[in-house]
Amino acid sequence: MLDIVYKWIDERINLQGLQNKMLNEPIPGGARYAYVFGSALLFIFAMQIVTGILMMFYYAPTVDHAWQSIRYIMEDVDHGWLIRGIHHWGSSAMVVTLVVHATQVFLWGAYKKPREMVWIVGLLLAQVVIGLGFTGYLLPWDQKAYWGSVVGIEVAGVVPVIGDFLARFLKGGTSAGVLTLNRFFVIHVMILPLSLMGLAGLHLFLFRKAGPAGPFKGEPAELERTKEFFFPKQVYKDSVFMLMVFAVLVGLAYFSPPELMSKANPAASAFDPEPEWYFLSIFQLLRLPIFAGQWGEFVGAIVVPGLFFGLLFALPFLDARKERNPLKRPIATGGMVAFFAATLILMGLALSTRETLFHHDEKLSAVGMEIYYTKGNCAACHAIAGLDEDIRGAPGGAVGPALTDEADVDKRQVGGFLEWQIVHLKDPAKLSPGSIMPPAAAVGLTETEMVALAHFLGDHTKGLPAKAMEAFKKKLQTSAPAAKP
Repeated sequence: MLDIVYKWIDERINLQGLQNKMLNEPIPGGARYAYVFGSALLFIFAMQIVTGILMMFYYAPTVDHAWQSIRYIMEDVDHGWLIRGIHHWGSSAMVVTLVVHATQVFLWGAYKKPREMVWIVGLLLAQVVIGLGFTGYLLPWDQKAYWGSVVGIEVAGVVPVIGDFLARFLKGGTSAGVLTLNRFFVIHVMILPLSLMGLAGLHLFLFRKAGPAGPFKGEPAELERTKEFFFPKQVYKDSVFMLMVFAVLVGLAYFSPPELMSKANPAASAFDPEPEWYFLSIFQLLRLPIFAGQWGEFVGAIVVPGLFFGLLFALPFLDARKERNPLKRPIATGGMVAFFAATLILMGLALSTRETLFHHDEKLSAVGMEIYYTKGNCAACHAIAGLDEDIRGAPGGAVGPALTDEADVDKRQVGGFLEWQIVHLKDPAKLSPGSIMPPAAAVGLTETEMVALAHFLGDHTKGLPAKAMEAFKKKLQTSAPAAKP
């Protein structure tokens, strides 16, 4: 029966001819694992589409429900943790595989005539992948996602002439909110995927038209003699690598599931935003004094990356010699080494300054949150905008200063944030003359509890683990209200 159906379709669209054209592509020098990265990129993108569609069945792109829907996917949907984990780590896998693939093409000189258009379309694909990573970052609508995206939008705003328009378009107004999430969602799930599919199709068409470049060394006659076809050996190697990629993504989803921090709180302006790892080099570049100020940000965030991509687009025309051996192209190879060295140094600097103020400890912060709202009864006098309403269903007190931006460490003068908080909790009047806040010991807090409370005061603006928050809210709802002092 299947043979009859196959023959019927084949008579109308020449299915056999299409199959032969797809699978019988000659590969100079034979099949190699060095050629698996392009197919791996398509495989990862297909996984991103599948997992993205599965999440869309549950995701609600509104500021009121986006965070809750992600938590629901992770905790209540069957294998939802796996779906989101693969999607989350899949974005990083696309970037890594893209960089490896582009580096290989660069080293092997496969961008040279007649493959200039293949290279140029590949660079456009790279920018779409970066755009997918940026727009998808906001969708969980937690603290990390919100403030990281706000910084990215502000960077777009420094572009001369059109910067203000770009920022307003992405925000949907003067500040990030409902329309921001809606626009990022549409760009992420419709505009960029369609662009990527179109460019990927064009990339494959141009690649098939020009043919594989083959190894950068070897006599043409020898490469022709040892050539093999795409099927079966290269298909096998591609399949093995795809299986390895899938196994790694499942492993990452299981052993290192993506965090969902506390719900986005636009009032917590002291939050220290941190981008995804593949934006860390630009993030650190903008911290350098030379790129301070509006024009400095423009040069660091727009001009430098723009010149870099402009150089890559012009590369096939600047390096038009037939020589493809990287050892015989010292300027091109040296430039690539310098680029990766600079990128890794900037990333290392960014990582080395992460959490330098005090050690981030989620478990201590969760304990500190419970102390803050129960034993310490801090919310009777202090307010944390957004978090108070979420945790206890009512705003905090106004007797003492608001703690919404308590992690603004620039105000701290005594040994860093954690040390300042512990000294302040032990003897409030010592660091805040005239304070009427009782010492922590007077309300029964131990030294360990003070440390936990100090961690919470520093971490709540960074975003608290969703599971810890939800567990405490349920506990708070079922327990008796804390006694007022």
